[in-house]
Order: sequence, then structure tokens, then C-alpha cells
Amino acid sequence: MAKNLTKEEQIQKGLEVLLLGREWYLKERTKNQHNEIMNVGDLYTRFDEIHQIDMDPEAWKKELLEFNEDEEDDIPKKNQKKKTSLQEKVRKRLQNYLDEVKAQFGISINFQSKHCNLRENDIPKIFSISLTILKSFAHFTSDEALQIVLKNWKDKITLPTFLIVIRYAIKFNLPLEFQYKKLMNIQQGPRRVYPRAITLVEGNLGLIAYDTNDKNTKSFMLSRIQNPKLDFYPALISSLSNETKLPKFNLIDYLNNDPFAKFQKKEVTYTIWMAKNNLDYFLHSINLACSVIEEDDKTNSAIVEIKTHNEYLIFDILFNYQRYAKLIGPKEAVSAFRAKLHDLTQFYAETNSKQQTKKVSPTTGSQRGKRK
Repeated sequence: MAKNLTKEEQIQKGLEVLLLGREWYLKERTKNQHNEIMNVGDLYTRFDEIHQIDMDPEAWKKELLEFNEDEEDDIPKKNQKKKTSLQEKVRKRLQNYLDEVKAQFGISINFQSKHCNLRENDIPKIFSISLTILKSFAHFTSDEALQIVLKNWKDKITLPTFLIVIRYAIKFNLPLEFQYKKLMNIQQGPRRVYPRAITLVEGNLGLIAYDTNDKNTKSFMLSRIQNPKLDFYPALISSLSNETKLPKFNLIDYLNNDPFAKFQKKEVTYTIWMAKNNLDYFLHSINLACSVIEEDDKTNSAIVEIKTHNEYLIFDILFNYQRYAKLIGPKEAVSAFRAKLHDLTQFYAETNSKQQTKKVSPTTGSQRGKRK
């Protein structure tokens, strides 16, 4: 490579070699029509291609053209010798990157012995690696939001690997496939998207991507993504000759104006009657925009309006204040809360009836306390 990498860039490349190499070679998952990884030498060649494309796509195209012209010569032994020499040169370069990763995170990988000392229960290390990768390309992030994402991922090491894939997908306009579970939805559904950015949305880490099914740019919670496909190599090679056209995208405009930017439902103004004795505490404890519409000293009550998209938080408030707060609007929300109360009452009634199935024998009870 022509460019000398900084230490931070070498660490990023080292993490790619470690995580993608673990996924593609150690786990032996990769099968694609472009170039199957048959041995570790092929893996080195693939990383060399990916890193050259990442730094200078046009230069890589030119080098590939020259290599293909050389292959037209009927000298297979010479080409094989050239290939072996190149792979050894690449191996030494990649090892330097891996040495930086080992010094930074205490993690190593050996492709010859097929051993990697990064384990699923190394949560602090996986978190630190994920944060390092995320900070290299995300618009905004936070430790708390990343902790939530990592907590919800089943295969923990897949998370930082997926973040690497997302970075390449954003830069080279590559499609990604994964399973996604919507809020309050048990089942997961397949998604094929073109990532545009990663940033904080409503305090959560969100993947902003163009959904090929809905034909819209939307926000996806990273914490709700599962089973992503992690081999982007075929799409990367294809992207250099087949450019996919997507709608124009501006992140700031999208976050401020697009209805698909939000994870939650549309904001609703809830009207709540409340006993005035609880009003002061309520106003100082709730972390939502609210206003007092009316106060009545005769009935010692007040009417409060709260604007939010989180109906579950409103329901929590009503349960906590019990008879001292009552939802009075809008009508749809009142009906929804009544339905939940009815279902909850039925649920507890059924639970109590099941617990009372065991009967006490009348003879057993009558014999207690009798002594000869």
C-alpha cells in the first residue's frame, strides 16, 4: 500500500483482520462465487484486495487490470511464484496490524492453528472493540447506548464484526441483509437495506438505511438487529463496476423532517385529571414536556397535558398514581387503557383460580388438634 497508516488506522485494519478472519476462515462459513477462501493464503489475498479498495479504488482497478494481463502469459509457475511472494508480503503487513490489536486489547488470532482467544464472555473487551470501530465512522454514539445494543445481541462477537461490515457498506453503497424485530413484535422479519449512517436517535444507536422493500430511508435500532450476513466481499467487488443509484440523503434533514427517522410512534397529547396534592411531586419528577391546563381548588384537582410518543410511560404513570390520576383524553388512548385494564384483570383472575385448584381434605382438617 502506498499510504503509511497511523497507529489508529493500523488498529482498525487489525480489528478487521481479526474479526472478519475469524468469521470467514476460522468459522468456515464463507462460500461465494467470486473467490472461495480455500487456504490462509487466499485469506491474505482477500484482505489485501479489501484494504487496497478501501484506500484507493481506482488504483486497485488499475493494478487488477495489469495482473490480469500478466495472467494471459502462458507461464503458470511464474504467476504462482508471484502470488506466493505477494501473500507472504501481505501476511507480514497484516501481522503488524494484529500486533497493534494485541497490544491494545490483549487479543490475538492464529490462522495456521485456527485459534482466537476472543471469547463470547469477554464482554468488556467486545464492548471496547465495538466502541473503537464505531467511533471511526459513526456520526454520534454513547457508551450507554452501545451497552444496550451489546446486551441485546445473542452472538456478542458478531456485533463488532457487523459494525465493520456497516462501515464498508456505507462507504461503497453495499446492500446488507439481517433479521429485524419491531417494537412490541415477537417475530423477526428479513430486511435488505443500503446503510447510510449510524447515529444516536432518541438516545438509541440507530442504523439509518434505505429499505429495498419499502423503498424508503428508515431508522433501525441496532439493538433489534439479529443474524446479519457478514460476507460483503462479493458485493464490494461488484460495486466497483455496478453502481447502485439511491435517493439523495442528508442526515440532518432526515433526522429533523422525515417521519421514518423516529423509532417510536407519532407524538400524542394526553390529558390527565390529577389530585392536586400530587401535582407538585408529579411536575418535578416526570421527565417529559407537560403543562397544567386547569386547577380547581373546590375539587382539589388539576388537569395536566403531556405530549409524548411513549404511551407505555403514560400507562406506567396511571398505574403508579392509581386513584389519584385518571386519563381523560384522547378517546383512543382512554379506550386502549381500559382494554389493558380489562385484560390485566382477567389475567389475574385466571391466575388466582389456577392457584386454588389444590383442595384440603375435610378429614385432614378435622383431625388436627385431636390428641388421644
